[in-house]
Amino acid sequence: MRPLIAGSLLLLVAASGAFAALLDDLTAGNLSATNATVSFQSAVPVTAVLEWGKDEKYGSNTSEQYASDAQPDEAIAGLRALYLDGLEPATEYHWKITAKTADGTTETATGSFTTLPVNAEKKRGPDGSHVPPHTPAYETPATHVAATWEEVNNLLGQCRGGEVIEVAQSDSRGEKTIVLTGGNEAWEKNVLIRPPLGQRAANRTRGVEINSPNLTVAGFNLNHASMYSKYGNHRGNASGIGARRAFFWMCVLERQGMLLANGCPDSGWYEVVAPRRGVGSDRSQIKAYGDVLPDNFTIAGCWLEGKDRTNGKDHSDTLQTLASDDNPIRGLKMIDTVFFRSANCAGQLTHLAGPRIENCWFGPVEVKSKVCGSFYATLGACLDAVIRDSDWNGSFRQNANPKEIRNSSFQKLAQPGEVSENNQIGPELRPQPPVPDLDKIWPK
Repeated sequence: MRPLIAGSLLLLVAASGAFAALLDDLTAGNLSATNATVSFQSAVPVTAVLEWGKDEKYGSNTSEQYASDAQPDEAIAGLRALYLDGLEPATEYHWKITAKTADGTTETATGSFTTLPVNAEKKRGPDGSHVPPHTPAYETPATHVAATWEEVNNLLGQCRGGEVIEVAQSDSRGEKTIVLTGGNEAWEKNVLIRPPLGQRAANRTRGVEINSPNLTVAGFNLNHASMYSKYGNHRGNASGIGARRAFFWMCVLERQGMLLANGCPDSGWYEVVAPRRGVGSDRSQIKAYGDVLPDNFTIAGCWLEGKDRTNGKDHSDTLQTLASDDNPIRGLKMIDTVFFRSANCAGQLTHLAGPRIENCWFGPVEVKSKVCGSFYATLGACLDAVIRDSDWNGSFRQNANPKEIRNSSFQKLAQPGEVSENNQIGPELRPQPPVPDLDKIWPK
């Protein structure tokens, strides 16, 4: 039996054979009174069948469900999510996933979760439960110690997947951005890079740029945090794989810092906190880099504040996505995240296919002369959007109808969705989530 923690849940996952090859990093989360999400990692292409019910017989509630953008006969690898609807509030459910490869090899994992009561308070932002996949626990003892950031790339050349590099240098704000290029695509588990245990809040770094695969940077105060799909990116020097399956986790951005993901498939931001900035452009961007797309990017448990408007022409956003109509970003997941207003939008999301937005809060735009709303998708490029359990303090405008909107609230809603259930539309503002106390929820 293998215990996994997902929020306040303890999942007991049982499997036989080559478990890690087909099903790994299982979690049950994004819980509401009537919905849940069971997610997993697969190192090889698989199809997946999810069964669930109120006991381990799973009842008649059996359904074949495949990850977004996959047809029933397609086998897919990577981080995948299976969604359950129509559940009863405050009820324990048991589930079983069976993964199958093209050659007929199968693996099975089981677990349970309990849906929330109808009036349960929604938890949004960081709470210590959002952990990037394929990453060692934060408190894992260090395998290597770097006196300065300049030593990290050399140590990465000595690492194996799943090891931990501890950076002892406590303040590098006056130095150039750290560019990490030593990750290895063959690693089955990420290398974790963190400060010494007990020094998270005191460790300050000018900026970190991930330019190689299978790296997780956690526990630092950063001026900016970026990842690129190729070595060299804007410098134009070397070429290579670049960042994929790369994560920033439990990091705090300084006041003027920026989050940036150029390309970087299967990557994400987990419990990243960004306070309000006074100047600068967009607070965060996820965008294509050449022909490399940030597909299956995840934003989970983050707290992102934008920029104050300095004049009526300012057009910065708290989050902006950029690609093209012909080649959109696929499978973006936004989970349990707080997006405060910016000078323009809390979220200006374009060029997306199959995005899933669950239990998020979008702040209002406080400008009388021009109100863009908290979410404004242009070019009709957010196709097949699924929105659940989220609050939008502003307008929701698209040129294409969302695939599904459930249990969400809006001040204005232009397109109700192909499936629309239990939504509220009205001018009142939805309450702002409470500010998290990071010292209570994160390891020191």
